[in-house]
Amino acid sequence: MKHFFAASVSSVFLFLTATGHTPQPAAGPFDDPAAPPPAYKVLADRKMVVEAELEEVSKIFASRHPDVESKNFELSAISDEMELVSAAEEPVSSKLTKAYGKLILRRVKLKVELRELARAFAPTHPDVKAKKAELDSLEHEIEAFLC
Repeated sequence: MKHFFAASVSSVFLFLTATGHTPQPAAGPFDDPAAPPPAYKVLADRKMVVEAELEEVSKIFASRHPDVESKNFELSAISDEMELVSAAEEPVSSKLTKAYGKLILRRVKLKVELRELARAFAPTHPDVKAKKAELDSLEHEIEAFLC
C-alpha cells in the first residue's frame, strides 16, 4: 500500500513537472491584499465575546441597567475601532498587527472604565483623573506604534 501511494504521488509530481505546472504553496493570511489586518481579527473576536455577554446580561437586567449600558458602550466602541482599522490604508495598514489590536482593546477597556467612573464621580475625582491620564498615556503609545 505504501508503494502504491508513493508511486501515485511521484506520478502526479512528474506529470505536473512535465506539463509546466509547479505546485504553489497555500495562500497565507497576509497573501490576500483584501484580507483584513490581524488587528481586525483581534477586535472581531472580542466583539463576539461582548455580544454574548450582552445577550446574557440583557436576559437578567433591563436595557437601562448599568451592566447592560456598559456592554452596549463597549460593543459600540469596538465597532467604531473595527471601522477605523478596516478603513486604514498603506502604510498604516501594515502596522495593524495583533499587538496593535491588543492595544486597541486596552483603549476600549479604559474608555469603558472611565465612563463607569465618570457616572459615579465628579470629573475632578482622583480616580477619574488617574483613569484619564492612563488613557492619554495609552493614546500616545498607540500613536507612537503607528509612526
